[in-house]
Amino acid sequence: MDRTFRRIWDLEELEIRESFYALYLNTKLDVIGYRKIADGGLDTVMVDMRLIMSSALLCNATKIAVAHNHPSGSLKPSCADRTLTNRINEAAKVLDIQLLDHIILISENYYSFRDEGEF
Repeated sequence: MDRTFRRIWDLEELEIRESFYALYLNTKLDVIGYRKIADGGLDTVMVDMRLIMSSALLCNATKIAVAHNHPSGSLKPSCADRTLTNRINEAAKVLDIQLLDHIILISENYYSFRDEGEF
């Protein structure tokens, strides 16, 4: 999934500012859309849950994956990252949409909340 995010990301900004993206998928796991949700500063990005979920509904997505980057180069999720992941997961459940993963990207690697058993 990190490769898909890297294809749509402005890689020149990966180490400069935090950004947050969402991928929208159908039941066959085909990507049917994506959206840049927000750009932030050096170490934070404000994410509006309504933008994530409204786009999912508009393209009839049954699954979503989200990602943000850490310009610092650290793969360690913050408390705010974990809280946001839980909020997205709960909002998606209400709409019968499955959150597949939340990825943290850095230039050479990534962290997967799903792979690490965080939800």
